[in-house]
Amino acid sequence: MCQCSRSLTALSPPAPAAISRHQSEPSATLRHTEEEQARMKWQRIVDFCRRTGDKFVDDSFPPTDRSLHGNAPNDVQWLRPTQIVSSASSEVKWTVFRTPLPSDISQGILGDCWLLSALAVLAERDDLVRNVMVTRDVCYEGAYQVSI
Repeated sequence: MCQCSRSLTALSPPAPAAISRHQSEPSATLRHTEEEQARMKWQRIVDFCRRTGDKFVDDSFPPTDRSLHGNAPNDVQWLRPTQIVSSASSEVKWTVFRTPLPSDISQGILGDCWLLSALAVLAERDDLVRNVMVTRDVCYEGAYQVSI
């Protein structure tokens, strides 16, 4: 302020109602372009898997102990959803998206409480989950899109 006699009210931030939360036009256009590119990439992956008969495996999260940071017991068996069958689940149709509840989230032995707590918070608001889950139907090729 350098010995200036300005009023402190002139320096205070605007009231919350005066702040606009709208994206700029270039930002909205960029987001739309990126989402379209991601959708096309996902479709190429699914098409490739269908042609080859292979299931998708994410290079950054392969079904190995390395993905679990070595915190898993030695007898971990990686299964795809369609491989998990029990008497109770045989009558339940597999789905990617239902209305989640925070109580649906429970921690196992992996030590991933930070991720699970974030998911539980997200599950408090159905609209946020819908924004995150881009692919909402079961993809038999195993490729799913989520928004970050």
